[in-house]
Amino acid sequence: MSGASHNHRRERQVLVLCYHAVSEDWPAAMAVRPESLRAQLKRFRRQGFASTTFTEAVTGTAPGRFMAITFDDAYRSVVELAKPILDELEMTATVFVPTSKSAAFQEARSWPEIDHWKERFANELSSASWDELRSLHRFGWELGAHTRTHPKLTLVGDRGRLDDEIAGSKADVEEQIDAECTSFAYPFGLVDDEAEAAVARAGYRAAAALSDETSMAMATNPLRWPRLGVYRSDSPSRMMVKGWLYARGAGSWNALQRVRTRRGAGATARGQNVTAG
Repeated sequence: MSGASHNHRRERQVLVLCYHAVSEDWPAAMAVRPESLRAQLKRFRRQGFASTTFTEAVTGTAPGRFMAITFDDAYRSVVELAKPILDELEMTATVFVPTSKSAAFQEARSWPEIDHWKERFANELSSASWDELRSLHRFGWELGAHTRTHPKLTLVGDRGRLDDEIAGSKADVEEQIDAECTSFAYPFGLVDDEAEAAVARAGYRAAAALSDETSMAMATNPLRWPRLGVYRSDSPSRMMVKGWLYARGAGSWNALQRVRTRRGAGATARGQNVTAG
């Protein structure tokens, strides 16, 4: 066997998917349809990706293809709609939980970027309860922290507040599940050196960002690991292309991003409306 073939067989490929809500009716970009979720995960399974938790995916060393399915914000739809699908497919997942102890926040998620949905889709903002989240944990799902109040950490500025949001959220999760919380997700995928340093101070083993031209190069840093965002407009074939490019690493993904940037700039120059993918 050639050295190249031997290395290929022993390499480790990691695919980390970032979902939020699951809904038939909510037209938000972050709300995927149940059948889309099922079809996407089945396709990746056929490609040989084995389901695991986020922490294990980004800190493990065994060769093979591994897929971490993550859900940000802990919407109730993850419990009601996503879990039955993952049970059917015999997969696990990681849920990143914002942990503010405000009664209103624990009833429904609320921050400026999603509050405009309250009038027509208030039920879609419903939060999973801690009882429901503990049930997921007992079934082998990972519960990670997602700050207390879901701020844009790159705009916080104050070290004390950063530590409260990041270390405080870890303590909140651990209090609720009586187990160590090893993982964290940066709200909006936004991370800078100060936020990463606060994550390190808090003692997390892994932290999740989002994939873009800058962060894809961080796919060897478990405290700034890029995830592949999944959106309502992603068809199964589009997801396969995105997943293939992501799994191949920074070079392939960044090439796609450069093409998108050039196309977007050209369309803007022509006065066209450009929508980010």
